[in-house]
Amino acid sequence: MGEELFTHNIVKTEFTAVLSAVCKKHRLGYVFSDRALLTNPQTTLSTEPDLVFASYPRIRSGKVAFTRGKGDREVEITGAPDMVLEIISKWSVRKDTVELRKLYWLSGVNEYWIVDARSSEPSFQIMKRGKKDFIRMTPQAEGWMKSPVWDASFRLLTAKDELGRPEYSLEVQ
Repeated sequence: MGEELFTHNIVKTEFTAVLSAVCKKHRLGYVFSDRALLTNPQTTLSTEPDLVFASYPRIRSGKVAFTRGKGDREVEITGAPDMVLEIISKWSVRKDTVELRKLYWLSGVNEYWIVDARSSEPSFQIMKRGKKDFIRMTPQAEGWMKSPVWDASFRLLTAKDELGRPEYSLEVQ
């Protein structure tokens, strides 16, 4: 069965477009979108997140590497990227909120972002790495949340498009 178009895929597209543009503008590293394999040899992590961000400093430090496949092309992200995003679907609630949250923390990921757009008021969380788990960042005025990894604040807005379907805007400041 395909991905939910208006509560998953279009949300992922918005986050990928915005974060990729920020990354490129400020020359921060790499944003990888859907279907990029992320593994960590120190844990049982092997998954394809909705989005992965790996900064140049993290790559230079060896915390993130790229594994080559056939044809000598890089096909896998290995280690602990700076940030991972998961968008919840009706099939992934436990996986995204419990299982992957734990594995990303154990793997050394600095920030875990979760979006749940299945209701009329989407939920957007930025969680930073704590001592034993991720700690949810408290939204500031008008819904802005600070991301230490990106050194910026973000908020997710939603409206209806001209056909009455949800339209998402990830804003950055």
